[in-house]
Amino acid sequence: MAYRATQLFILLAVFCFIVPNVRAAANKYPQKCLVDYNQMLNLSPREFDQNWEKGWVKLADIDGCKEAAANLIALYYSQRDLPDGAMRILKFHEAQLRAELEQYDFALLLFPQTKQDETGTVWNYYVDGTMAFLAKDKARLEQSIKRLSAVPKPESFNPIDAEGNPMDVSWPPNLDVLERFKRCFDESYLEAYAGCEEN
Repeated sequence: MAYRATQLFILLAVFCFIVPNVRAAANKYPQKCLVDYNQMLNLSPREFDQNWEKGWVKLADIDGCKEAAANLIALYYSQRDLPDGAMRILKFHEAQLRAELEQYDFALLLFPQTKQDETGTVWNYYVDGTMAFLAKDKARLEQSIKRLSAVPKPESFNPIDAEGNPMDVSWPPNLDVLERFKRCFDESYLEAYAGCEEN
């Protein structure tokens, strides 16, 4: 327990160092990973997170720039006064990038911060299952799958796209991801998320 507490303290210290030093550390990245930080920080939360031509996604999609993108997200939410929902989703996306980089301890610090306040939500079960996979706790992953599968589909669940057209979204959301984690349990996060048997 003492070792784990020490490890978490070290990781928190590293995180606290990363955020204020993202700009200073930018010169370690290849030229292709450099961005205009002032421009990025001035984007609205929706533009920064959802606009693939302006926000962090564009940077993450450049080969070798995933860590730069994760650090950019951390810089963004540390510098902005954001609603709780926007903060959670940004931290979730950073956690995903950390997991893809196999920075699992770092990701495991971030994922709990993305859970919703309500207990028993489909989102929380998905986050729990993701953390179980990263911690290589198969029993906990299977429990998360069981709990997520048991959540009844609400009558109000009628997803539509930006134009108002109905979307074919399976219920419960992200169950397929957790099932891939179980099927590909011994693989990396990136491989399991993509579906190791489908590659």
